[in-house]
Amino acid sequence: MSLFKKGRVRYLLVLAATVFLLILPFIILSYSKIEGLSIEQKIQQENQALITTAVILTAVIVVLNTYYVALSAAARIKNANAAKENIKLTEKKILSENLSQAISQLGNHNIDTRTATIYTLELISQDFPAAYWTIMEILIAFVRENPPVIDFLSQYTNEIPKLGADVQAALKVIGRRDTKKETTNQILNLRNADIRGANLKKANLKAINLKEVNLQEANLFFANLNGANLTQANLQRTNLFLASLQKTILAGANLAEATLCAANLDEANLTQANLCQATLCAANLEGADLTQANLYQADLSDANLHKAILIQAKLQGTDLTGVKNLEYQQIISAYGDKTTRLPSYLQFPEHWR
Repeated sequence: MSLFKKGRVRYLLVLAATVFLLILPFIILSYSKIEGLSIEQKIQQENQALITTAVILTAVIVVLNTYYVALSAAARIKNANAAKENIKLTEKKILSENLSQAISQLGNHNIDTRTATIYTLELISQDFPAAYWTIMEILIAFVRENPPVIDFLSQYTNEIPKLGADVQAALKVIGRRDTKKETTNQILNLRNADIRGANLKKANLKAINLKEVNLQEANLFFANLNGANLTQANLQRTNLFLASLQKTILAGANLAEATLCAANLDEANLTQANLCQATLCAANLEGADLTQANLYQADLSDANLHKAILIQAKLQGTDLTGVKNLEYQQIISAYGDKTTRLPSYLQFPEHWR
């Protein structure tokens, strides 16, 4: 803000100029009365006095201007900070109102309204990062509390009950979550949830708690399940084609007839997992723990078993002729019999005969 736009500053400048004009004649007069000086010397002294006085006055003006410019800058900063605080308060108010309204709409009897509300919550989580985790937890709770409706006939058939469009929408939003906004101690918990037949194609389920979840016949094509906990989960006939399951816990999980073609199970925990008739063609099982796992009639063609642990694994009826990187030391502690087929380069263990 310019100095000359300030009334007070203009007043001070005018005052300084007035004082200067008042004392100027006295300065000149004092120099003109100096004895022993020629007229030319007196003129020089008077000019020098005028220059010195003007320099002093200019310096005073500059100091005053700098001082008030600094005051103006401080005022602008203060106003800017106040504006930021007002914006934050406004955002919090808007966020609180939007969340309250959305949460109330999740209980609406109309499924279309609930579905639209779920996508609205996703937008709020994007616009207000502070609300991201709260919204994720709200959606998780919504999924857990709204299992598929099992009608009378489905109780006596093998047909999987269909998820509601609203629950599927919530799962879709969860699957698009931004893990960069999550801290290490923030773990989404879908334990025991019934989401049979869910479409989680390309979903980001990294490090999520899925213990004992029912994902029977779900579509997890190309999904990211790295580090997830699927202990004792039901994944029967689930599509895990090209899924990423690095260091995923699948202990005791039911993967019977599941499709795991080209899935990455590097260092996955599959202890006591049921892989009966599962399709594991071209799957990466390097370093995977298959202790006591049931691999009866599993398709392991082109699967990588480098350093996989097969202690007490059930290999009866399993065709291992097409596997890669399988060594004798891995199979001697496994359970096999005459129905087990080994690669031509491996000797058949005596206790299998």
